[in-house]
Amino acid sequence: GKGPSGSIVVVADSGGNVKGYISNPNVDLFIKDNGKLDVGKAVGTNGVLTVIKDFGLKEPYMGQIPIESGEIAEDLTSYFAISEQIPTAVALGVFVAPEGTVSAAGGFIVQVMPDASDESINAIEKNIKDMESITKLITIDNSAEDIIQKVFGNIEFEIYEDLEIDYICDCSEEKIDRVLISLGKDELESMIEEQGQAEIVCHFCNKKYCFTKQQLQDILKKAL
Repeated sequence: GKGPSGSIVVVADSGGNVKGYISNPNVDLFIKDNGKLDVGKAVGTNGVLTVIKDFGLKEPYMGQIPIESGEIAEDLTSYFAISEQIPTAVALGVFVAPEGTVSAAGGFIVQVMPDASDESINAIEKNIKDMESITKLITIDNSAEDIIQKVFGNIEFEIYEDLEIDYICDCSEEKIDRVLISLGKDELESMIEEQGQAEIVCHFCNKKYCFTKQQLQDILKKAL
């Protein structure tokens, strides 16, 4: 987004494992007139939102749109409408405590299925418009099901799956090895000659991987 926060990367899988990082996590956020944090100013608007989905096919699906507001929920809504052409409502909320820590975070995505009736769509739109902010809802012990109930109102719904969401990084020494191999022969030789060692820090979990000169030489052999 070219804002002061820099690039934001998030990776998730179908098992509820999520990891992510932000280039500059120490951005001072402004407060809007409505009392909410001005995320849009931190993210910026001169950039792109890219979504990559790996369905196990030969090539992953990729969609991309220009960032419109920098507000993540708004831009995700635009992404679904423009790139995937699915009418979607996205709401995200984060409650930041006075000392600067995040005490609650959550949200929902509601999408229109092809056979949805206009009556149901209008009812859900009205429910979302009339409901309290998602930030307030997640701070007063509402469960995910409670929030779904508020979105759907009198419309019956069925829960097909319930997953725990965890921040889990799947980095490993083997994966870092592959990263170093991808640097190529010249870069590895330069690293061995000039530094004699290497320290790689995972962006997602800040775990450090240290490689001795001998280990780098072994990796170089694999790169040849």
